[in-house]
Amino acid sequence: MRNKLWFLHGNLQTPKVWTQYKDTFTHLLDNGNALPFDVEMVELWVKGTDGLLPWAEHFCKEVSGKQEHPNQSQWLIGYSLGGRLALHAIVQEASLWAGAIIVGADPGFTSEQEKIKRLRADQAWSRRFLDEPWDDLTNEWDGQPIFAGRPNSAPRDENDFNRDQVSRMFDVFSNGRQQNLIPALSRLSSPILYVSGEEDSKYCEIGRHLGKACPTVTHAVIPSAAHRVPWENPVVFSQVAQDFIKTGGGAQR
Repeated sequence: MRNKLWFLHGNLQTPKVWTQYKDTFTHLLDNGNALPFDVEMVELWVKGTDGLLPWAEHFCKEVSGKQEHPNQSQWLIGYSLGGRLALHAIVQEASLWAGAIIVGADPGFTSEQEKIKRLRADQAWSRRFLDEPWDDLTNEWDGQPIFAGRPNSAPRDENDFNRDQVSRMFDVFSNGRQQNLIPALSRLSSPILYVSGEEDSKYCEIGRHLGKACPTVTHAVIPSAAHRVPWENPVVFSQVAQDFIKTGGGAQR
């Protein structure tokens, strides 16, 4: 029986950003002994899943349907938007997941005013991605403070994207439509490793807060990286993620 590892990409990404990690986790070793894993790189856009909670419900049903044995371990690695969706999946069906690695994902605002502000900003991006020049938009996107001036180092080819889907995702999966997940996460028993890059001060602070508020969350800060940790420091990220999975999350706290 092989365990399963599900990779969830971020906004303005496709599943292929995770390709470089497929062999690493398929052939994961623990003290010379193989830990057999099947790797699934998930396409986030699913027609008809009109929101974060419906997406999580649909995804958990898909994972459950593919589960070969009740004891088969299911793990998640999610980046940014994919991390938020992974958190929703864990909250949706906690017993399904052995653990998760979450990179630079927001658990949700506590203020309604912040949610409204974010939704309006995301809806503006949504409208712009329908018809404005792709390179202009992605350059502006990459200029956000969380990226710390680092160029995009993950694959992103305009031909891989559907403009209507990109526009829809900004709106449907907006953090402004998300509930604050911290109360639910604080009650979980599954281990979660929350990863942030040392140059991404916003998500370092979120990680510190999560680590204090949620007993099973461990926060790891990765050097020489901003928001796109898995592609800016793949060596350290890979080692930290592998160690977390090999120990079942138990040795991290």
